[in-house]
Parts: sequence; C-alpha cells; structure tokens
Amino acid sequence: MQSPIMTKLSNHKNSILAIVLLLSTTVISAQIRHRNEGDLKIQGLDTITVNANNGDIVEALFAVHNYGNETLNIAQIATECICFDHHYPEKGIKPGSTDTIRLFFKTKNVPPGPYFKRVFADYEEGSIEMILQGKIKVIRPKYRPNEKTVIYKPKQIVVRNDRP
Repeated sequence: MQSPIMTKLSNHKNSILAIVLLLSTTVISAQIRHRNEGDLKIQGLDTITVNANNGDIVEALFAVHNYGNETLNIAQIATECICFDHHYPEKGIKPGSTDTIRLFFKTKNVPPGPYFKRVFADYEEGSIEMILQGKIKVIRPKYRPNEKTVIYKPKQIVVRNDRP
C-alpha cells in the first residue's frame, strides 16, 4: 500500500509531465518561428562571409524589403555579443520599399580563428536573422634590425549581402 504522499505525487506526475511537454514545445516553436517570417524579408543573402584581421571593423549592409501593406518598424536589434553596433531605419520601412540595416562588427576583442555571429532584427510581426561568418587573423608587428617597426593599422571593411 502506498503512502498518501506517494499517491498525491503519482497523481500530479501526469500534470507535471504535461506542463513540461507544453513548455518545451513552446520553446521549440518560438525558435523555429524566429527565422525570417512576416512581411519584412532580406533581399539577397542572409549570410555574409568575410575574413578580417584582429582590430578591423566589418561594416555589413543587409538590404531588407517590406512586402506588406503597412509601414514596419524595427523594434530592436538583438546580437550575440557586445562586439556589434548597428544602425537601422528608425522611421520604419514603408510598404513596397527597401532599406538597409547596417551592422558594425568590431573584431578587436574577438579571439582569432573562425567566427559565426547571428543578429536578429525584431519587428511587430516577427524577426529576421542576419549572419556574419569567417575567420579573424592576428597580425603581429614586424621587427627588423635597424628599421622602424611595422605595426598593423586596423581597417574598415564594407561588405553587402547583395554582392558576391
């Protein structure tokens, strides 16, 4: 014979299992829904591949088009790390028009090697995902006897998603 506590636990077991299943389904559907749904779409590629040297600033330009009937306002840009700055059309994107989201990837404090960075632009109906990937290389100062040391000067690299 089971104790009263064990009986209550077994009765609540199914309820707890149903809640856990419901929550996990909700999280999975939110992750699936998070990718480029709604009337705002990226024109061209959603992934830009660019190699840079440590210290460079990569300016990535993503063209976005509003296929809807109303002006769409971007509420926020969500990034994976603090290595990004961004600029987006604050007055919204009018129906049928195309505008640009500018992402500034600051590589100074990013470790060398391959990188994969995702950025989301959230708006009323959903969000769009933009991806930057590539490799970061460290350029060491060049020391030569009786010559001035050559130190790498970081550059700004501008890339667009609509040009190969």
